[in-house]
Amino acid sequence: MRDNFLGYMDPANNGYSWGNGAFGVYYNHGGDLGSAPGDRGADTCVMDYPVAGLQAALLINSRGGAYRLLAMGPPSLYQCAALAQAFEEAWIAKK
Repeated sequence: MRDNFLGYMDPANNGYSWGNGAFGVYYNHGGDLGSAPGDRGADTCVMDYPVAGLQAALLINSRGGAYRLLAMGPPSLYQCAALAQAFEEAWIAKK
């Protein structure tokens, strides 16, 4: 599936900048359900981090919004960006 980003959001062609992460390419695809006013909705994202051999899925039981992971920095407007940020912030730097 990684070949030609089949089923994944291509950061080079579609402007999904979170796919070009600090640790390489993060293969991902997100989706939204119920974006009309009054809808309860859901936001989802699946992400494959090849550098760590890790895959993650995020399911949010509400309509989109600003997802803030850290007290510092601007909120993300998209759930896949928030998932990429969480991965990068989870790394512990060696001294």
